[in-house]
Amino acid sequence: MINSDAYWDGRFEGDWESLSGPAQSRFFARIAIGNLPRWLLEQLQRQSLTLCDWGCAQGDGTDVLSSYMDPARITGIDFSSIAIGQAANRYPA
Repeated sequence: MINSDAYWDGRFEGDWESLSGPAQSRFFARIAIGNLPRWLLEQLQRQSLTLCDWGCAQGDGTDVLSSYMDPARITGIDFSSIAIGQAANRYPA
C-alpha cells in the first residue's frame, strides 16, 4: 500500500537512489525556498526560529535548507526508520 511504512522502507532500501530520489528531494527543497516570502527567509536567517522538514526522506532536502539558515535549527522527520538511518549516515550534523 502506498504511503505505508513497508512501502517507503522498501523504496529507501530498494530503488530510491536509482530513481533519483535524492535529486528530487533537493529539487523540491529549492522550489520551497524559492517560494518563501523574502521576509520569512530573512527571519529564518536572523532570528532563533526553527524549521521542520516533515517527510525528509534521506535528508537531502533538509541539507539544502541548511544552506539558508543555521543547520542546528533544522529538524528532519520521517516515519521510515530506514530513511532516518540513511539520513543520519549522510548528514551526521
